[in-house]
Amino acid sequence: MTKHLKYHLSIFSLLIAQNPLLTNTPILKLQQNFESVNAWEYLDIDEDGKTCRVSLNKQKLLGLLSENPKLGDLKNSDNFISFPTVDGKLKIFKMFYSPVMPIRLMKKFPDIKTFTGIGLENPRERVSVTVSDNGVKAMIMGSDKNIFIDPLKEYPDLYRVSYDEIGFQLNNQYSGCGDDDVIMMVHPLENNQNRNDFPDCVGEAQPCYTIGDTLVTYRFAGIITAEANNEIADGTVAGGLAWLNAMVNQINLLWVRELSFCLELIENNDVLIYTDNNPTPADFTAYDMYVELPLVLDHITEVIGPGGYNTPAGSLMWEYGAVFNTGYGGGLAYVPGSTSANLPSYSIFNHEIGHNLGSAHNCSTEGGWRSTIGGSIMCWRGSTIPGSSGDQYTSHTIDIAIKYQQEMYWSSGYYYQRGWIRTPTGNVPPTVSVPDGGFTIPKETPFVLDGNSNDTDIDNLTFSWEQNDVSDVAFESPNFPEATGPLFCSVDGTVDGHKRYFPNMGALLENQYDMPLTPTDDYIIEKLPFSEREINMRLLVRDNDLYSGGYRYANVQFFVANGAGPFRVTSQTEALVWETGTNETVTWDVANTSNPDGVNCQNVDIYLSLDGGESYNILLAEATQNDGFEDIFVPSVPTNHSCRIMVKSTDNIFFDINNSFFTINNSSVPELSIDTTEITLNLPIDTVITVEREISNIGEEGSILSYDLIFEYELDGNGFLSFDGSDDYVDLGTNLLSGAGNFSISLWIKALGTEQVIIQQRNGGYNGEYQLQVNGSGKLHFWTYSDGYQWSLTTPESINDDSWHHVVIVQDVEFGGGRIYVDGTESASNSDGLVNLDGTIHTYLGADMRDYSDYLSGSIDDIGIFVGILTENDILALVNAGQGFNLSYNHDGFNGSDYLVAFYPMELMTGTVLHDASNNGSNGFISGAVWAGDLIPTSEWLSVYSSNTWLGSGYSEELDISVNTSELSVNNYYNGNVIVISNDETVVLPINMHITDALGTDNSTTVKDYKLYAAYPNPFNPYTELRFFIPKAQQVRLIVYDILGNAVKEIVHSSLDAGYHNYEWHGKNQIGSQVGAGMYFYRIDTGSFTKTKKMILLK
Repeated sequence: MTKHLKYHLSIFSLLIAQNPLLTNTPILKLQQNFESVNAWEYLDIDEDGKTCRVSLNKQKLLGLLSENPKLGDLKNSDNFISFPTVDGKLKIFKMFYSPVMPIRLMKKFPDIKTFTGIGLENPRERVSVTVSDNGVKAMIMGSDKNIFIDPLKEYPDLYRVSYDEIGFQLNNQYSGCGDDDVIMMVHPLENNQNRNDFPDCVGEAQPCYTIGDTLVTYRFAGIITAEANNEIADGTVAGGLAWLNAMVNQINLLWVRELSFCLELIENNDVLIYTDNNPTPADFTAYDMYVELPLVLDHITEVIGPGGYNTPAGSLMWEYGAVFNTGYGGGLAYVPGSTSANLPSYSIFNHEIGHNLGSAHNCSTEGGWRSTIGGSIMCWRGSTIPGSSGDQYTSHTIDIAIKYQQEMYWSSGYYYQRGWIRTPTGNVPPTVSVPDGGFTIPKETPFVLDGNSNDTDIDNLTFSWEQNDVSDVAFESPNFPEATGPLFCSVDGTVDGHKRYFPNMGALLENQYDMPLTPTDDYIIEKLPFSEREINMRLLVRDNDLYSGGYRYANVQFFVANGAGPFRVTSQTEALVWETGTNETVTWDVANTSNPDGVNCQNVDIYLSLDGGESYNILLAEATQNDGFEDIFVPSVPTNHSCRIMVKSTDNIFFDINNSFFTINNSSVPELSIDTTEITLNLPIDTVITVEREISNIGEEGSILSYDLIFEYELDGNGFLSFDGSDDYVDLGTNLLSGAGNFSISLWIKALGTEQVIIQQRNGGYNGEYQLQVNGSGKLHFWTYSDGYQWSLTTPESINDDSWHHVVIVQDVEFGGGRIYVDGTESASNSDGLVNLDGTIHTYLGADMRDYSDYLSGSIDDIGIFVGILTENDILALVNAGQGFNLSYNHDGFNGSDYLVAFYPMELMTGTVLHDASNNGSNGFISGAVWAGDLIPTSEWLSVYSSNTWLGSGYSEELDISVNTSELSVNNYYNGNVIVISNDETVVLPINMHITDALGTDNSTTVKDYKLYAAYPNPFNPYTELRFFIPKAQQVRLIVYDILGNAVKEIVHSSLDAGYHNYEWHGKNQIGSQVGAGMYFYRIDTGSFTKTKKMILLK
């Protein structure tokens, strides 16, 4: 039997380069060649979606980790390891060995080792891994939440993956700030004040000190009480020390990135790990952090020796110390100081040791600088925009920490702040460019800030904009003072964070000009300036060097005019339809922004968004007069129902968008033209080639051909999951079906018993559920429940005959109920009311996981879940095709793919992940069920690339179809298809390949040779992508030249693997300085191939 397996979309989501309306559209970067390894298998996910369980092949992981180079040895790592997340996905990290124990302690406890990794997809993400006899403890510093991976004490090799730390939970109030978790050692600096009452070297326009060129190491002495040891470890010295290694390594993820600081344990820290046999000293049995904090320094000094506060430089044996104990309300620390008392929690400790560095909370609600309203470790980390975790220090915390490290050690008692070891690293921190300040914006009007940076060392830059203002009065949202203080929360650094909309674009799309913490909350985390005042904003840049993080910022100052604003778009306030090729009018309220004595905005630009408001990259009018209206021409774009308009000042940062999504309709008919002749290849092993096919739109003038590319393999045999009737199930997760609309479920089932569940969406809430089961008579029974039982039915025929049957469930809103089809024929129907499904309930295969009963004895194959009705023709097409039919596109009489939300072909034949081939990411987790059948999976050998996703009439584009035979077998035949899914038709390009000892193709196949592609975007500002293809591994040089032929920037000069390569040029020369606008050339030279193309850098 032939099995069609869809693997993934292989196209970059781009707009067509030929259209001059499109500006500054980024190209997705190609991944470098790498191979990641996974040692984890998912078991299940909790109903709350915050925790899951996984199993670990510990020996496999240890073997992989043992190959890591040591961090700081100037050796690159080619070791990529996957780690599990709570949502069932894997994150890949480049790994390094990062010991936090000195040599003597390492020799005493050789089984304890720590490792650090940097995220492959997001360089801001890091992972800390600690291995010991007790297992593996890891923390992923995630892009939106931290993830903690801990062994389950009662089950060897099973692990808990959670957003919550084991042992101690804390709420946003404490993890953000509190009035009573600090003891001030030095009053806030009152001398040498600068702008707005910041002390010198805090709140400046540029940093006073460099961060990243030196790694500062501090010795850390950690006390773990016996009570805490029993709670978070195994109660032994080795177990407690392993936990402490993990904590220090986790803090180093943060400190290295933010400060270029790190901690190292003292040589005899094991004597500070207490157990039941070596009980907690009396000093720490009050379980009161206010009582115990003052005793920490004395206890460490007594047991270890002098260190910390008030110790001469020559006598220091440790710089920072802490106690981890139970019974506390959180944590307590000296500010600045050398010691803290904490619950054993990363989230608490990184806050308290931030106080040790010298930082107060700096919250607007307290004393001090009142420079933040939330979004950071020191103040209300949860009060930030969606997608940010708040696990970072603000720039003001970093300012004061570096100021004290550089200056305060001269003061009596603070020598420890200088650090134990200061190692030059050679890291040059990034440079930062921001807009020139001094301009004025209208009040109550959105604005956008965009900057850039250059780093001569590495390209892992992340950015974030942060406000740099203080308030002279304490306040709490939503009661903001008129003229001082912060208006905007801090956000995490991201690779695209150099551009930030104020408020967040998600709020603006909901017509919210002040962004609340939650949709129903009056707590505002982004407040537009509403009166005349000064605004200071910093662009923070981190280079994310794992060994010594480079960090820098730059400030832009501007002003708010009380006599102008709010600037608002007043047209397109409701859903409407535009036709391409027609004229439409955009209007806006100028709101006195054109006054030369005020904001002085004389011209505006008008942009169109086609992606739901994420980007506004189609220019409709440029530098048109700021007079409140403009007639625009609707360009030829694909039909789109998620359009928004932006009107933005041409020479300023303020803008507004219209209030409603609307539709652009393109009624011109496209026509797809492509050669569908079969591609026949005879290739030797270890060969990479690319063949070309041209795709064209030969349709009506003004038409747009939209297309996606997928590929599939044709494999002999059939695979499925087999359930033994005892504890087997598959968890498909949440959010597959929700609401009271149409839906369909398609699957193949082979059942043997009775009273067994096939599929269900059911929990203990008894509302918004369904279940399909084999009843006591061997018949199919389907029921639904929401506010009482709704439609249900039972088939007249039994199906538990150990034969394969195709079953489809359909809810039909118009019918008022649903139907069930067995083997292509409607078997039963019922119209007793629609079920309103609860999308937060997990969907399971093979068991009633609410009651842990009714386990399936049988097999399941090819599950498809749809948010629409499968017609009788669709169902017949599926039955006639048999198992192995690809549901992800319409073909062979099947037209239901537009409704597909999850598709589970039984293709992997190994592991505990059930792959969702719909690209919606709803992978399932297999527990107990086993792979069965005669399907033999193959290595991925096919990929397809196009630089566009749509073509205007008369335009063409090359499709590059790549084949890699490196993991295939000689004398075997391999078949696959490239599928072009367009708004005209779907076509299939068959590929038949024979692995031989010779290279050959049929006469219709064009084999890809060297190619240098057009820069994209072009013209461009601030950057463009330079892409090329080489058919074999070799030395490559790519250089940018100016119009006089002078070399401006060497982009690459190294040996590269065969295939596609992609590089960004940000308009800078070899030393990192910005070059002027104008024409430039880029030239590739491989020795056997040279090519030059031109590009234009805009102002």
